[in-house]
Amino acid sequence: MTTVHEPLPPEERLRRLFADRAEGGVLVATSGGVDSCTLAAIAHQVLDEDMLAVTLDAESNAARELEDAMTFLQDQAIPHAVVDHSELSDPDYRENTPMRCYHCREGMLDRLREVAEDRGLAHIAMGYVPDDRMDHTPGRRAAKEAGAWFPYVDAGIGKDQVRALAERMDLPVADRPSNACLSSRIPYGQEVTADKLETVEAAEQAVRSIADVEQVRVRHHDDVARIEVAPDQRAALLANDRAIAEELEQLGFTFVAVDLLGYRTGALNEALDG
Repeated sequence: MTTVHEPLPPEERLRRLFADRAEGGVLVATSGGVDSCTLAAIAHQVLDEDMLAVTLDAESNAARELEDAMTFLQDQAIPHAVVDHSELSDPDYRENTPMRCYHCREGMLDRLREVAEDRGLAHIAMGYVPDDRMDHTPGRRAAKEAGAWFPYVDAGIGKDQVRALAERMDLPVADRPSNACLSSRIPYGQEVTADKLETVEAAEQAVRSIADVEQVRVRHHDDVARIEVAPDQRAALLANDRAIAEELEQLGFTFVAVDLLGYRTGALNEALDG
């Protein structure tokens, strides 16, 4: 008689994957989003002190994301380090071709590897999910080439399952909106500069504060700010249109526009399909 084995639940699959790497220890790249925070929480439960969550303090990371990561990791008592990293020191990154994410992850993995070697950790885990294959993701390829490990991919756990797992674990990040680096707001072919990144960060914070919307993108088209919010938040945005326009004009934009298609991930990658 054939024995039928029930599939392991997502949390147990992850636990076993981390347990298999216990001897060498694991560094978990933790940005503050639901994917990486949940991964760090699982790693800590399994490995205890034989893991380290590392957050890079880089130019394209919004300050609120760094604060969110630090707050979560401190509240969960997860071993954590914040490490300085400069993406803009790489001219290939600043050039902002469609391979920008590749150069970003190259530099990121070099920095994380330095930390891992210094702390005696053999593995570098990142919170990529299988869903990430659907968008233009040269960064994922660079991370894989650099030897990063993707536990969610190995376990076959997608974004919705990560959120469900975070909820079952009672983690405060379960409903945290998806985010991406600030450089993703600058169209390919336009140089990434510290000034542009700071302007985008300030513009998004202004829109969130004035219109009381959480998920927002401000795309930087030189003198034009193109705002994306979810369709159900557009009314709140338009109800505060004058105040938002005035605030963004103070930041240096001449024109402020609302994207009628609304918020969507990888919006600037749409030009690659044209």
